[in-house]
Amino acid sequence: MFDRRPQSEEVAALHSLETLNALSAAGYPSVTLHVSDRRLEIKNTNLDQLKRGLATFLADHLAAITEEIQKARASAQSRLASAAEAEGSRAAAIATKAEQITFIRTSTTP
Repeated sequence: MFDRRPQSEEVAALHSLETLNALSAAGYPSVTLHVSDRRLEIKNTNLDQLKRGLATFLADHLAAITEEIQKARASAQSRLASAAEAEGSRAAAIATKAEQITFIRTSTTP
């Protein structure tokens, strides 16, 4: 059981080919994972494999997935903040220039 509902990105990562490849590389080529609500279903394994290292591998893999997602979100937020700051600066510069413009009618002589 997860202690919270997994985020969609976490679920996608757990169901991904990368996770299958990581399991295979770690010596668990037949193990598959499936997230169902707040449960992680671990198939094609046994309690001995879990005790001998699969549980630790899964805990580390889950932590790495969550960390990657958090880093990606922080990076996206940073890019958005930078873009918003640049847009604010641009808008301020335009407002300053616009304030300097006056519409004055030229005098005409009859």
